[in-house]
Amino acid sequence: MTSRDEDGCRLLKIGEVVNITGISKSVIYAMVRRGEFPPPIKIGYKTARWSSEEVYAWMRDIVRVRGLPKSVASRERVVGA
Repeated sequence: MTSRDEDGCRLLKIGEVVNITGISKSVIYAMVRRGEFPPPIKIGYKTARWSSEEVYAWMRDIVRVRGLPKSVASRERVVGA
């Protein structure tokens, strides 16, 4: 079961993030360490969830910059413009 706030934002388990993005769990964690993917939100001692809003925003950003030249795309992702 996932948590949902009034705005429709869900707190996703890692398996849900894997299903939504199509990226493996190990790659997601590596991308988080490199600052390339939204970090999870710690909600307990051994419990973490991802914000669905952040995951979908990351996916929209990937699509938005895909047509840009690589030098501009990497700068756009960092700036978040």
